Amino acid sequence: VAAPAPNLAVSRLVLPAAADSGRALRGTVHMEGRAPGDSVDVVVTVDGRVAQLLRLPAPAADGETTSAPFVLPGSLSPGPRRVSARLTAPDSYPPDDQRVRIVHVDARDAGIVLVSFAPDWEPRFLLPVLRQVTGLPVRGYVRAGPNRFQAMGDDGGAPGAPGGTTGPPGPLAVDRAELERRIGQAVVVVAMGVDASEREFLDRAAGRASGLAVFPTDADGAAAGGVAAGEPQDGEWYASAAPASPISVELGQLLYGGLPPLSEVLPVADPGGGVLEVRLGGTGEPRPALILRRAVGGRRVVVVLARGFWRWAFRDGEPRDRYRLLWGAVGGWLLGDESATAGPDVSPEMWAVPPGRPVRWRARGREGGEVRLSVTDSTGAAVLDSTWTVSPTGVFATPALPPGPYRYVAEPVEPGTPNAADAADLPSTSVTPAAATGLFEVESFTREALRRPVEAPRLAFGLAASPASHRRVRPLRTLPWPYLVVLAALCAEWAGRRRAGLR
Repeated sequence: VAAPAPNLAVSRLVLPAAADSGRALRGTVHMEGRAPGDSVDVVVTVDGRVAQLLRLPAPAADGETTSAPFVLPGSLSPGPRRVSARLTAPDSYPPDDQRVRIVHVDARDAGIVLVSFAPDWEPRFLLPVLRQVTGLPVRGYVRAGPNRFQAMGDDGGAPGAPGGTTGPPGPLAVDRAELERRIGQAVVVVAMGVDASEREFLDRAAGRASGLAVFPTDADGAAAGGVAAGEPQDGEWYASAAPASPISVELGQLLYGGLPPLSEVLPVADPGGGVLEVRLGGTGEPRPALILRRAVGGRRVVVVLARGFWRWAFRDGEPRDRYRLLWGAVGGWLLGDESATAGPDVSPEMWAVPPGRPVRWRARGREGGEVRLSVTDSTGAAVLDSTWTVSPTGVFATPALPPGPYRYVAEPVEPGTPNAADAADLPSTSVTPAAATGLFEVESFTREALRRPVEAPRLAFGLAASPASHRRVRPLRTLPWPYLVVLAALCAEWAGRRRAGLR
């Protein structure tokens, strides 16, 4: 810009990734920047049609944020819906004036539901990993009261939704009856903090799920996964080996040295089905930390007998990569039967992609195979039509696309079928039953033009009253005598140790 000008941005648009038709859809708009007036209008649209007009108070200074809730009526038709929040008046930097989210209404399945009955760090790290490695919509809920379960954001943290902590469930919160209904629609249920008080509820709510992962806190919680266990044993338990199992190939890539320890391991009399062994202090008797088993009816069940896996993801680098590798393998095993019956499923890892980034795709059920992907823009023009090889981990990436909405059609390429060039001669409407279709968005939002708040200088002995006093105040670290005092103390300690006969 030619001169400094105020800039305002829609910094966040909080919405659930999946919703049910006939039910109100609640969300929140966050705004950041600086505006000349005292209020700003934001228009919320669904598939390009105006749904609501919000009036938000303008932030008072750079770096401040204001927010406003909104509710869309329960009249959204099934399918992927493009919901956007946009400033009505353009400012000096238009790319950050709009945020977009893709909400799947009445999806083919409810994907994965994660619920935490007890406070723990694990949901914060596991929820985004499950979303990335499975490609399914993942809903997370944390218990916030006897009959209140707060929804988690897409990144595993707080969704930033408004609403008080007292009274009836506020936006993005559900009661126990609604949670039971959503668990009943899920393909895979991940239940954390399960004890005797929640065992009956979990057995009733997750009875139809094809996959179940249980994080018990006691022997009664382990019984909910069909495993007889004792009371938890505290201490530092280090991963030591990966016995032969359906996921031993993936776990064989784990290098156990340097991984943070686990804690509170539940001992079991029959370690059958153990896929990861841990030892107390690294040298004790091996105990299973994870057990895979088949329940009655063929349902796949994972029982997690140790706590503290989140410590792997908390550390950057190899521990975080191993955390993703472990739960990617476990999630793939839980969805093994579902992938075989439902056919391949191709979807973007992120439904709203930041600008300038390659689009990463998850191809569930096509690991190591090929997928033909066709992408069209809002005008219907083809911007991408090619065949891609899926990595052994089930992902592939396509080049970055300009900002805007896109639709995709992805279908598997079986051995002996025409290649992408020959397939291009076929009618564009010929889509096989195994094809996956959907909608994704490449956003234009960037924080380049948003100014951070400027903090006043903090002086060592308080705020000075004048520029002259600023010059008189000198930080302690710039004075020589503190270092001389420390050096003299070290020399005195050394001399005293020598006189006492110590070294």
